[in-house]
Amino acid sequence: MKLKILLLIFIVILAGCSQPKTQGIPSEKITNFKPGSSGNLFLFYPSDNRVSQLKTYVKEVDNAGEVINVFSIEDADFRRAEPFQNPLYPNTIYLSLFGEAKIENFFYEFDLDTKTFAKKKIDYFKEPLGVSNVFHYGKQLNFSTILSHETGEQNEKDGLFNVSISNIDSEKTVETPYGASPAYTPLLGFNNNVFYGANLTLNKKDEFTGKGIVSTNLETGEFKFLNPENDTTASYLPFYTNDDFMFFLSDSGVFYKYDKDMRVTHHKFLTSEQLDKGYSIDIENKPLFINKHEALYTVSHSKTALLLLIDIDTLSFKEIPIKGSYESIRLMSYDNTKDEIYILGEKGDSADLLTLDDITLHIENKFKVDYPHLLDFVIKY
Repeated sequence: MKLKILLLIFIVILAGCSQPKTQGIPSEKITNFKPGSSGNLFLFYPSDNRVSQLKTYVKEVDNAGEVINVFSIEDADFRRAEPFQNPLYPNTIYLSLFGEAKIENFFYEFDLDTKTFAKKKIDYFKEPLGVSNVFHYGKQLNFSTILSHETGEQNEKDGLFNVSISNIDSEKTVETPYGASPAYTPLLGFNNNVFYGANLTLNKKDEFTGKGIVSTNLETGEFKFLNPENDTTASYLPFYTNDDFMFFLSDSGVFYKYDKDMRVTHHKFLTSEQLDKGYSIDIENKPLFINKHEALYTVSHSKTALLLLIDIDTLSFKEIPIKGSYESIRLMSYDNTKDEIYILGEKGDSADLLTLDDITLHIENKFKVDYPHLLDFVIKY
């Protein structure tokens, strides 16, 4: 009930209580949304039927966060979306739909050069399988489905499930083994294979176990399993890949660097002392790359989020000072056409949208935002 009341207040504010200088412009499709160049930030609150928000609302704000205009978009296909950027294609923001129980063969992209949305349909499946997400590193777009392409169902066996892995470029698809479905993390295209971190599953002894790191060859359908920590309870974040190496970060604070011969080296990211002091890694926190060699990443320490800059070549990091203390930091996006990085700092019910310079990483602007739990991404037009 409290959430519904908050949402009602939110819609009322968006509808006019903020007294925008011009009238909000309705649009029938997100792909038709082209407000023109203004130098202002646009905050996207996509539709979410779970909380009775049937439209996508977009707030145009100035540098102080004051609302200039409000746009409403009635698009039945577009809803809550999580942004992702691949440093090989930095001007594309990939948008993975989430939240509602829908099985759809499409996702969205936003082009930072043209400032336009595109709906990307996957038309080589015989039936709707759903797109889990399009988080990916490497030259080609690999993704996981929600249902198996072999049966069109979410197959279950002894409490274990399987899905499918597909490549949108080659249209090759394979079904995963039971208990080896991908976690909600990126897929890595490396050395003619696809690598990912597997979901932990609950066994008959009520213990969480997993396959560690999984690789598959989409041509042969062969699967292999890697477990660098020899620990079936470890979780791994596929962190990045380039032509020579791929990188995984474990929730125990270790980077694993694999070469093309699958030789692995260990690099301590967090020390045992830091882990004992309360530092922790959430593998669903994805990095935000600002070039092919550096990425922003967040870790938690005693209910405080830390912003780090990681050097991929050395696997070392330095902390980026952020004035103010936040319980969590969400890495929103990097716009190299504006030379700006957008992050969201949250503490309790309060949230600030921060703009960082992409070279100095200094805070250029900061203002409070409403309803951060409904805010998915920001764009400067």
